[in-house]
Amino acid sequence: MKSRLTIHEAAVAELEDAADFYDLENPGLGTLSLDALARLVEEIPGTLKPV
Repeated sequence: MKSRLTIHEAAVAELEDAADFYDLENPGLGTLSLDALARLVEEIPGTLKPV
């Protein structure tokens, strides 16, 4: 049985807050950071790929 990757809602909120901060400091940087994280998560074996 494969285990399912879940990200705690508090962690998601913290990531979104960090992205907002980075976007204020350097527009687009927060979005790039979240996109990079999403690509890394997709590389974890067994994770679902978005369609």
